[in-house]
Amino acid sequence: MLKYLIRRILIALPVILGVTIITFTIIQMAPGDIVDLYVDPTLSAADKEAIRHNLGLDQHPVIQYGVWLKGVAQGDLGNSLVNRQPVAVRIGERMGPTLGLSLTALAVAFLIAIPVGVISATKQYSWLDYGSSIFALMFVSIPGFFLGIGLIFFFSLRLDWLPVSGMRTLGVEKSFVDLLQHMILPTVVLSAGTMGAVTRYTRSSMLDVVRQDFIRTARAKGVSERLVVYKHTLRNALIPVITLLGLQLPQLLGGAIIIESVFMWPGMGRLAIEAINSRDYPVLMGLNLLTAVLVVLGGLLSDMMYSVADPRIRYS
Repeated sequence: MLKYLIRRILIALPVILGVTIITFTIIQMAPGDIVDLYVDPTLSAADKEAIRHNLGLDQHPVIQYGVWLKGVAQGDLGNSLVNRQPVAVRIGERMGPTLGLSLTALAVAFLIAIPVGVISATKQYSWLDYGSSIFALMFVSIPGFFLGIGLIFFFSLRLDWLPVSGMRTLGVEKSFVDLLQHMILPTVVLSAGTMGAVTRYTRSSMLDVVRQDFIRTARAKGVSERLVVYKHTLRNALIPVITLLGLQLPQLLGGAIIIESVFMWPGMGRLAIEAINSRDYPVLMGLNLLTAVLVVLGGLLSDMMYSVADPRIRYS
């Protein structure tokens, strides 16, 4: 197992390096001069050039990338161009809210979608099957920002049941109940697409496994239907769902960019939007590097969980 993990990590390093190169190249191709955003337009060209030199922006792009990569190798993601704070500090401040929201949305999606998918498969062509399929298709199809705005209008503005935005209520002492109220709407929106996809994957995989010979054999031996469904069928049907689980975490972080903007959630998604608007390229590089690492870790997590769902799978 350890050798397998080391081999996977060594294979992933060139992938992460390639992601950073592509991101850096796209940033360099962006039009406009970043210095113009942060200095007085009346400054002379010599003063602007001095600022560019202090920021290291007058060097060749290859040298700039080499300096950034050397810093990453030493654990330094550079400094923000906006407030000169370390990028790692800025990301660290926003990581907690985003991970809390994303992991909660992921847990809600899988805890609801897997049982619904199982029921849909075991009650094939029933009204439960048709209803769950319709809702799953709706959740996959509705854009997150549209669903978020609709929920805000209905539950916050019309019914006044839930807060419109933010993570805390200003002027109110921090409490878990207040945090939970603020998390409900963004969690629902962020988990909706995942919930629909997992429901469809679970149903399809269950229907594929239930037709196999070992399921017929188990039923012929008199095994109870409950054990057939939840021990034999579901366990073997979880392989595609586990693959989806490993891919959903980085996708949720990507989706959080839009959802956090809609709900004004103080996480990495909003930080990414702020960095794009202010052309804070070191922050963007740090966020993209983190996303690439999460993709790799998601793949490793899926591989590790394969052996739990299917004992026949072994890594050496």
